[in-house]
Amino acid sequence: MRNLAIRSFGRTKGLSTEEIGNIIGVTLAIFSFIFGPWLGTRSGLSVLAYLAGFLTRADRPTDVARQQGIFIILGMLTLVLIGLVAALYADIRTKQRRWSVTEILLVVAALVLLGVLFFSYDARTAGVLLTALGCMITGGGALAIIYRGLREGYPERSKALPRLEQMWAGVLADAKASNTPFSILALSTSEPMHSEVVDLVDDQLRARDIEFPTQEALFMLLWETNAQGAMTAARHVQDILAEQAYGYSWVGVASFPEDGNQMRALLERAQQAHDLARAFSDQSMVVPFSYPRRSEALLSIEQAWEGTLAEAKASSTPVAVLALATSQAPKPADVALVEEELRSQDLVFPAQDGLFALLWKVDLQKALGAARHIQEILASQKHIQSHVGIAHFPEDGDQMGVLLDRAENALELARASAE
Repeated sequence: MRNLAIRSFGRTKGLSTEEIGNIIGVTLAIFSFIFGPWLGTRSGLSVLAYLAGFLTRADRPTDVARQQGIFIILGMLTLVLIGLVAALYADIRTKQRRWSVTEILLVVAALVLLGVLFFSYDARTAGVLLTALGCMITGGGALAIIYRGLREGYPERSKALPRLEQMWAGVLADAKASNTPFSILALSTSEPMHSEVVDLVDDQLRARDIEFPTQEALFMLLWETNAQGAMTAARHVQDILAEQAYGYSWVGVASFPEDGNQMRALLERAQQAHDLARAFSDQSMVVPFSYPRRSEALLSIEQAWEGTLAEAKASSTPVAVLALATSQAPKPADVALVEEELRSQDLVFPAQDGLFALLWKVDLQKALGAARHIQEILASQKHIQSHVGIAHFPEDGDQMGVLLDRAENALELARASAE
């Protein structure tokens, strides 16, 4: 069985028509404010500089209310326009809808300030009007971005599953007839699903692969791809999303035939694995429905826990990594029992023949005590015997991969000494 062949991502994200409109609007507003005539023949910035000098003069007249009012309004407008530039950059960079909303709010603020200058201070010059026009173009572009997102109308995940079951039934029949494996992935990001993420992921798929977006997650069917290949592909997609500033992402994987031979079951299990990924970690993570083999689990853990280790380094907080091998494959209830015995800030990740735990802010003695307690609980309540290996940060290493390897080595020593 071959793994997913992944095309490298080499294109730069293109600008949409709405984003081009935003750029034109902001450029026009800034250019008109800096260079266009405002009060008399001065530009907005030169009026601001002139009034700043005028208001700080020792021999200024006593009645300066008009000059103070104009100065305050122009100062606020300057800050609003700077904020508009920052919001535009963030909108194009991250493709997150909240920045479009921020643009609209800043445009409204700018238009209110311009309206006060226009009606109360008779600032009816080309610079004022062109700045207002640029703001309106920007606001229109931001509104168009929001409208396009609403118009996409991705269905809710619960309503999409029956449709997917019908649409992908033919693929399942082909796989059964030809004894071909495939995997279903459910992916979500820290932002609601939108077309840019869908298009970006689509660039990574092959012609036979299929994707279907919902409001909560993007479902993908990867043809002729086993679980290990699907996890490799998922991590590649996560790396691409992170490089393109889409933040963290979570992926659940269900594979045919290991995780089921009915499409509905596979879809639901990919969704369950995805939900577990989000529950296990607040950073990017890939979780298969079936607990992975130890080697596959180590790859997922290294990815998921690297951020926690970075926090430990920054705050000089000791952490311990536990590698636990059990006499039988752990069930979800066994994993839940271990989680209940640990603290909320500790992390647990199951594998086919055991589990791993990361204990936050513990010295080596406390980590040993926690390990013995876990062993006793599993033996007394679940009749599961176990061996444990421990690696401690910072003494045993400062990289998650190194800590995991040393915890595994310690586990092997514990096994050997028990025989």
